[in-house]
Amino acid sequence: MPGTMWGMTLAGRVHEAWPDIRLVVTSGRQWFADGEIPDHGLFVPKQYSSDQVIDAIRHAT
Repeated sequence: MPGTMWGMTLAGRVHEAWPDIRLVVTSGRQWFADGEIPDHGLFVPKQYSSDQVIDAIRHAT
């Protein structure tokens, strides 16, 4: 993520502002357990396939 904000900080802020949004977080530098993502969000590690992202989105809804 460019800039000075860390992606998990952004995920936390999105969760606080819009608690009904389900989060799907991705990273190629750090790995997270799904339980570490705010609001029971999901983690998809890079390099991911489109099927992996689609599956995460389906499970997030």
